[in-house]
Amino acid sequence: MFATLISIILVGFLWWGQGFEDTTLFPRISLVAGSVVWLATILLNVLIWIPLQRLEKNTIPRVGEFISKSFKWKAKQTYLSLFVLLSFVLGLSTGNTWFLSTWVVLLGIALDCFYASCSQFAQSLNPLKGIQFLGHAAEDSIKSRKTLECCQWTDALSEVALKSIQNGSLSLSDTALKELESVANSVVIKYSVNLEDKTEQIFLLSYLFQRFQLLHSKAVDAHIEPVASFIIASLGKITLLAAKTDPSLVALTLYFLGECTADAQKQGLNEVAVKATLTLQEVAKEASEDERILRMSTKELYLNLINQQEKIAKTTFKQDKTINLALLTEPFRELKKLFLEGKLASHPDAEIISQDLSRVLSEFEALEVILKTVPNIPGFSPSEQKT
Repeated sequence: MFATLISIILVGFLWWGQGFEDTTLFPRISLVAGSVVWLATILLNVLIWIPLQRLEKNTIPRVGEFISKSFKWKAKQTYLSLFVLLSFVLGLSTGNTWFLSTWVVLLGIALDCFYASCSQFAQSLNPLKGIQFLGHAAEDSIKSRKTLECCQWTDALSEVALKSIQNGSLSLSDTALKELESVANSVVIKYSVNLEDKTEQIFLLSYLFQRFQLLHSKAVDAHIEPVASFIIASLGKITLLAAKTDPSLVALTLYFLGECTADAQKQGLNEVAVKATLTLQEVAKEASEDERILRMSTKELYLNLINQQEKIAKTTFKQDKTINLALLTEPFRELKKLFLEGKLASHPDAEIISQDLSRVLSEFEALEVILKTVPNIPGFSPSEQKT
């Protein structure tokens, strides 16, 4: 806007000082200015693709495609082309005062457009900005209900996250994962409005969660615990949003959260299992305080939560039989308090969920009794087996 403002001020001074009386130089000036803008625009469009192709190959795929399809980029390039054409027309005519005044203002706008194009190009070379571009493209395809296009942009984001994990770049992987989470949230919200889009919604969410699972598997294989925990937290946030928007999606989100946690436990990343347990507890607490969830059936949400927590607890016990069972049962006891003392106590589904919690607790209590009665046989005790 700076060049546009300067051009308007310049026109004002020229009108005030009667500077438009001699217009013989304007055709030459317009030809020169038009030629400079034309050559600069061509040079920008030629040079932009060299670093962008390098960026696509090494870090962010399809970022060049996003820029070329961007409405803002197309609008600026179209305006610059029209300005060049207008300048050439003015250069071949004598012109008049009003026409020349308009051309000066349009020159200022053209300079601002060129500067904005350079800024957009510079931003695209920033990997963090490039990842955000991909996320915006995926969300735009969701708004326009272009399922295949959304999958393509999702794959691009997944590729960025995968390369970042392999290269050990946590900032880039976290940014890409945040964009994937945002895309999943958009799918949950946008497609829940129309029940006819349910099939597409399930497909897109499954597609996204499979990418989350792949990235989690790579992070676990490389023993990059922060990335694995980040994915678990993202799945937990999506679960909570699904519970508020469309409870029928909860089973799907919790299934993938459980699969990711089980994979981490197999590789010995117990910190991820702890993160998953805490995430499930936080989801349960936040859901118990949300009025929208309380007005709906909570059975599907909490039964699936209990099921996943039970799997995590049993796997933890199988890996370390010397663990204090009170640590494993604490999440279930806290959850049961929500149905005895909190807002959920009067919910129609409270009895069914409390019964399932009692079942899990009774199983662990029976296990604790059995462990106390088993004699400490040399070579078979949990402590000696562990050593």
